[in-house]
Amino acid sequence: MKPALDLLGCPADTTLLIIHADDLGMCHSVNEATLKALDEGAISSASAMVPCSCFAEVAEYAKSHPEADLGVHLTLTSEWENYRWRPVAERPSCASLVDDTGYFFRRPPAAGWNTDEARLEFSAQIAEARRAGLNPTHIDSHMLAAMTNADLLGAYVELGRQNRIPFLLSGSITSGFEGLVTESDIIVDKVFSLRPGLPPGEWRNYYLRVLGSLAPGLNQLIVHLGYDDPELQAITSGRAFWGAAWRQKDYDTVTSLEFKSAIKAQNIRLIGWRELNSLRQFPADPVT
Repeated sequence: MKPALDLLGCPADTTLLIIHADDLGMCHSVNEATLKALDEGAISSASAMVPCSCFAEVAEYAKSHPEADLGVHLTLTSEWENYRWRPVAERPSCASLVDDTGYFFRRPPAAGWNTDEARLEFSAQIAEARRAGLNPTHIDSHMLAAMTNADLLGAYVELGRQNRIPFLLSGSITSGFEGLVTESDIIVDKVFSLRPGLPPGEWRNYYLRVLGSLAPGLNQLIVHLGYDDPELQAITSGRAFWGAAWRQKDYDTVTSLEFKSAIKAQNIRLIGWRELNSLRQFPADPVT
């Protein structure tokens, strides 16, 4: 693999940061908040859940904003109590991916996913995104589903290469699977994402600490944006983690003057996946 700093021709002490929002397409509230943050430069990248009912909004945005840095948030789980989504692929080809109601499981099944069926579903999601007008700048994985075992991780990597788009991988994820990585792959040095258990009053302090701790190289900060409105409250009812209030606090933080000022003060360079992808060199396709 080639370090991002080398690809971009940056000095060795450059700190790069992708501020990335997950779950675009999940619902209208998430779409509104995420796309507003993207338009205003508060985030530099986002990825969309193709199976969700509000993905069409994202596709329309992508068609009118071809410069937007939008990826596909490959999805195998449908975690909310009364708001669910189904596979994109035809049912016979993904029977093991759904529960007895026909929706994705709320959490990874104990026996794991069938790798062949998961690969087909991932491929169908990428193809559907493109058909709808979203040309993905990268792929990543909802709830880290693609990272649950070596076979599925290998399928995820292979799909990225086949589609000639980067896939989110960090050094911690590839530990023990170094054989998966090639010279054409981009590896994020460190990924940051707020985890459950942080007191609400510490929200902004956490993010400011992250900005202050960034080391030179390529970093990614993952956020989950949305408005604490009736729609998102209903969808996430009974769940504090990644719920409506959580997503509003994330939105308020990354759009705040304090957060933006800290980025400038720390001399952090914001970057997106589109810029990284444009610099990649893929092996030539075999002549047939």
